[in-house]
Amino acid sequence: MTAHEQELLNIANKELFYFLIKPRESLDSKGNDEDDFYDLAIWNIKSALEAAYQLGRKDERKRNE
Repeated sequence: MTAHEQELLNIANKELFYFLIKPRESLDSKGNDEDDFYDLAIWNIKSALEAAYQLGRKDERKRNE
């Protein structure tokens, strides 16, 4: 897993999967509905998208330095 993928997983675990007893180990499909589909509040999805956007901006600034 790349550092960027790990950062995205961290965002997902913090903003989307905070209710799981054990955080997800990857964002890959697990192949069953119970592990792949969740009911999520729109504000959690918004927060995750904002965090991912900021991660992309940070990565772009690093590339331009």
